[in-house]
Amino acid sequence: MRFHLILSTRPNYIKIAPLLGAFFEYLQEVKVDIIHTGQHFDTNLSEIFESDLNIPKPIINFGISGGTNQSQLEAVEEAYSKYLKNRARPNLVIVVGDVNATLAASRAANRFNIPIAHIEAGLRSFDESMPEEFNRIETDKLSNYLFASEPSALSNLEQEGVNMDFVYLVGNIMLDTLVLNKQKAEYHTVLHDIGIDDKPYILFSAHRPSNVDKKDDLV
Repeated sequence: MRFHLILSTRPNYIKIAPLLGAFFEYLQEVKVDIIHTGQHFDTNLSEIFESDLNIPKPIINFGISGGTNQSQLEAVEEAYSKYLKNRARPNLVIVVGDVNATLAASRAANRFNIPIAHIEAGLRSFDESMPEEFNRIETDKLSNYLFASEPSALSNLEQEGVNMDFVYLVGNIMLDTLVLNKQKAEYHTVLHDIGIDDKPYILFSAHRPSNVDKKDDLV
């Protein structure tokens, strides 16, 4: 059997690492191809995780980044559809999270009647102004297998009329990544390298245009 695992942004790397480890350990008869759409292309947002998390290099990178959400969706769907059309198709396409590539790849797979598995299904912000909310909902509609990270996701899917026979509560896969890399993190030299190993510090991370594009939103 052959699976395609869709990758596009930094969080995707963090989510797929333990999944790949499980495949390699328990399903050695399954061939997993990583397809990178290219949304995060900077080394510090992409390739660095291949070495840090022992993730194989993608077999292809479509190099699609920038533009509007709609243009990204259309470009990734077109590129992946063309890729599927010209090659042996996988038995399953696995998508994670709620980025544009998640929905675009799901649409392409659905076009070719390829089963789809969605990791982190059922999560909802109930903020329809977020592109991610649209991506989540539409991906869940297209998916054949839905893997939920928390009980509230089950409730959301049930209320939306999803067939619960194909919904599985599996927990938060990013916690698996944390557990698997906890010891490595404890011995990492990054704090020493940037000169704060003996000083107090604050780690702050922000993303999504609604949070970072306007200065007033950060105050």
